[in-house]
Amino acid sequence: MIIKLTWRRRAIILFSVAIFLLSIVLAIFAIREAEREKLVRKMDIEEEQQRLTELLIKEVEASVSEAEERISKLIGIPQNQSDDKALREVCQRIAEGEELISEIFLINKRGDVSFPLGKSLFFLPQEGRVRRKQPMEIERHPLLKKAEMSEFKSKNYPLAIKSYQKLMGETSDNASQAILLNCIGRCFAKSGNSFKAIEAYQKILKKHTAVPSHDGIPLGLIAQYQIGSIYWNINRKMKAVEAFFELRENILESRWPLSKNQFYFYRKKVKAMLDTSLESIDESRTKKSSKEKGEKFKQLEEEKLSRMQARENLVTKVIPLIKTKTSSSISSFGNFYHHAETIGNEAYLVSCTSIKNNTVLELE
Repeated sequence: MIIKLTWRRRAIILFSVAIFLLSIVLAIFAIREAEREKLVRKMDIEEEQQRLTELLIKEVEASVSEAEERISKLIGIPQNQSDDKALREVCQRIAEGEELISEIFLINKRGDVSFPLGKSLFFLPQEGRVRRKQPMEIERHPLLKKAEMSEFKSKNYPLAIKSYQKLMGETSDNASQAILLNCIGRCFAKSGNSFKAIEAYQKILKKHTAVPSHDGIPLGLIAQYQIGSIYWNINRKMKAVEAFFELRENILESRWPLSKNQFYFYRKKVKAMLDTSLESIDESRTKKSSKEKGEKFKQLEEEKLSRMQARENLVTKVIPLIKTKTSSSISSFGNFYHHAETIGNEAYLVSCTSIKNNTVLELE
């Protein structure tokens, strides 16, 4: 079939094709223009962000510089540089008065690191640590060996207690007294004399809490844990909860010097005992009050652990880098050296200067 087109129809078709092609061309131009405008807007946004970033950096630098000037005045007073206690008090004033400061640490000329804003939950690498001298004089006493034979081998607890008590009368040494009280408390607990055991452990808490056991664990911590466990075993559940809460508080307040492994071991044990004890309390009001107290401890613990993580990062990853710079970059008081480091999701900006006796003050 042949279709014959008149000139009018041919004109309409050609016009329609022209319109269609023109529409495509216009659409292409519109898309390109939109992309160009989008690129221009993106460049404008990036320029604005760059400008704001530079402005923020200048503001931060100005704030840091102003803070360093104020800090220099505080730590530059001669009497403050001549006394460690006074220096720590100045550090407290710095932390309280400067919002930019989240942590302060000191490095002495031996390279030891200390944190004046509060005790660490556990020993950190490069922190000074006093270790127990092994063994103590009482641990060489022949009667102690006989008492231990009675306790552990023959399980003659009355005889063992009598021997330990005799040794108590023969020594006035604080550490030896603590070790013997721990032995006596342990024997009373094994023999079922719970209140005598608690009495012995309470004496340790009052007079000998920081004395370390033969494996370096503070006897005060052991005594507090044993008191809670004894109360739990004799079904004095509220007394057990109170004892474990007190132990948890003491651990979080760094009452005893602990290694990292010791801290996490006892933290886990105390938490498990507290959870078990709280679940077993029948009286609803007491249970609710204890759980609220537990939540407060949990919040405090999270804050302390977060701070310890920051201190660990500083000691293990930031301070070694700073030490390589201190001799050349921090030659005199008032000359601040800055170091920035990103560890995981945390950014650290450290400002440090030399103070008395080659001690370095670090602000983070």
